[in-house]
Amino acid sequence: WGFPFGCPSVTLFPVLVLTFLFIQRKIFTPAYLQMVDQGRNQRRHDEHRFDAFLLCSETDRSHADAAHVEMSKLNLGVFYDDRCVQWGDDSRRVIGSALVTSDVIAAILSHRFFREENSSLQTRLTAALRRCDEMNCRFVGLLIDISENELMDKCPSLAGRTLINFSSSADYEIWARNVQENVEGFLSVCLSVRPSLFICLSVCLFVCLSVSCLS
Repeated sequence: WGFPFGCPSVTLFPVLVLTFLFIQRKIFTPAYLQMVDQGRNQRRHDEHRFDAFLLCSETDRSHADAAHVEMSKLNLGVFYDDRCVQWGDDSRRVIGSALVTSDVIAAILSHRFFREENSSLQTRLTAALRRCDEMNCRFVGLLIDISENELMDKCPSLAGRTLINFSSSADYEIWARNVQENVEGFLSVCLSVRPSLFICLSVCLFVCLSVSCLS
């Protein structure tokens, strides 16, 4: 192979180090984070994805409207059937599609939500919680005139979810920001992967150097 200096490790070492530093730079720069964020936004546009799916009963529309205003101020893409289902749409298909393409399920929960006439809404909630468990998406609930203990009696599968008790209009903004934080959890996952990539690259560099020295 004609390695210079009579040892392959001497030749491979600077090449591997430079390659390693180049990849490390690409992984840890703000430009990379911006690229990930842009890719996520493009994917959302291409696949008609939403940041959050807003779920509420008809009798809690006033609360949902106020919460939707606060989420819109944070530039969140929210599926809200009162705004997103157009005349002539197959509402079941549109809502079902939005449910499976939203990163966060945001629900307005109250005693009214669990009335018998809202059985279809409760079925939708069950499907949303199942998706959260299967796809690792997030759930954020705003409790209106219902305690967490009462809520657990009605829907035990809500245990361990993020729940915020409503007491004043200021809680709409708090809840919206909590939804935003959960949406941005996507980038946190990317950040948690990068140290693992750094460790893997370090191990690969060590192995390559070891093999080159033994050859």
